[in-house]
Amino acid sequence: MLGYKAKDFVHYTDFTKLVHEDDHEKIMNNMRDHMAGTTDIYEAEYRILAHDGSWKTFHNRGRIVVRNPDKSITAVGIVYDITKEANAIAELKELNLLFVDRELKIVELKAELARLKGK
Repeated sequence: MLGYKAKDFVHYTDFTKLVHEDDHEKIMNNMRDHMAGTTDIYEAEYRILAHDGSWKTFHNRGRIVVRNPDKSITAVGIVYDITKEANAIAELKELNLLFVDRELKIVELKAELARLKGK
């Protein structure tokens, strides 16, 4: 999904260092909460750097299924690549802002026109 080889990920930090800096703390807090047992499920949406230099958006959902006495765990989960959806949402938000800005300018122009006509 990201274009890296399995050998590129020896330690979990090899993965987390690829997470976008604006998303890093959020996903780490979600993971800490789940590891501590505060949440039943680990869930996170984040941007991550692909091998080709592009940013992808992933949605993870998983849970710990076994907690061993030696503190190791067994977890199951799934990762969805939601890059296309995230990009479409960002584009819609940008278009909406342009539309709102245009509407505000029209309202301001109408108010100024009414003010000038009143003189």
